Amino acid sequence: MNIATELASTPKLLGWFNEYLKVGYYPIFHSYHDNDDIYQALIGIIEKGIYIDIPSCYKIKSGTMPVFKKILNFIYSSPPSSINVNKIAKSLKKDHSDVTKYLEMLRDSGLLRFLLIDKTGHALMRNTEKVFLNNTNLFYAIEHELGKGIDKEAVRELFALTCFENTHLKPAYSKIGDLKCQDFLFEIGGKNKSTKQIRGSNTSFLLLDDILIGTEKRIPLYLLGFLY
Repeated sequence: MNIATELASTPKLLGWFNEYLKVGYYPIFHSYHDNDDIYQALIGIIEKGIYIDIPSCYKIKSGTMPVFKKILNFIYSSPPSSINVNKIAKSLKKDHSDVTKYLEMLRDSGLLRFLLIDKTGHALMRNTEKVFLNNTNLFYAIEHELGKGIDKEAVRELFALTCFENTHLKPAYSKIGDLKCQDFLFEIGGKNKSTKQIRGSNTSFLLLDDILIGTEKRIPLYLLGFLY
């Protein structure tokens, strides 16, 4: 609370946070003066991962490479809760086992993240409940390219997942709330989000966007950025 109160005096703090979600994750942020140029550079990072990094690590036919971009576009355009191997395979008309391998390749190349059912073991697809792009900047870059609109809830959830994982914590999927980390349960949303879904738990909290200072159960989402 004291930290948030001190930070709240920072001019345009929430505006800077939103700018970070759009373009601030990679160091290239300092190399460009225009967000359009940053998005083009981020698309280049995606293309490099697909056409250079993945083929250098795996034996895969060159004709398969466009499928990886289609998978990323599908994940961008779908709510995280509706993304699973079966739906991706059906949408792309590809074999289930092939899509499973492709998703793991995209994760290993730094383009995807998995939210697991439990926080132990390896990030295998059989333990994966949700699939995300690696970070919010990639989300906005693909939006800039496709222009289908932003799912703000997906962006918020991805930011929280990124912060926990980059701090070497192990968040996991929860049927109650959006995710759990260690012994804590988190529901993520905008400033008007209620505690209805996590009511009754003494170790549950709301992670809320668009607020500067929290209360006992309401934590400003941007504060997660100070975990690492």
